[in-house]
Amino acid sequence: MKDSLKSCPHPWCSKSDPQVITSDTFVIRVICSTCGFGTPNAYTSRQKAVSEWNHRPKEDKSRKEIERLRKHVAALQDEVEDLSSSGPHASTEEWSV
Repeated sequence: MKDSLKSCPHPWCSKSDPQVITSDTFVIRVICSTCGFGTPNAYTSRQKAVSEWNHRPKEDKSRKEIERLRKHVAALQDEVEDLSSSGPHASTEEWSV
């Protein structure tokens, strides 16, 4: 079974290579084979270990906020474009130096 693992969250990891590690006692962890960073706990379920590794509340919150801000910027750009194409100063021919 191929697990869908997010990349290593460690900021100094140069190459993300997370692996699901299972021991003889069915203790399961996810560990980055590059830097050694891993889940803080061991789990009895592969699904739980992968879920914990992939759980990134700050990252998920940041992505939502970035998307919200991108939409806001796009709306502002549209508004600026609308204002610049209409209104009293739309034509520079009226300007005098």
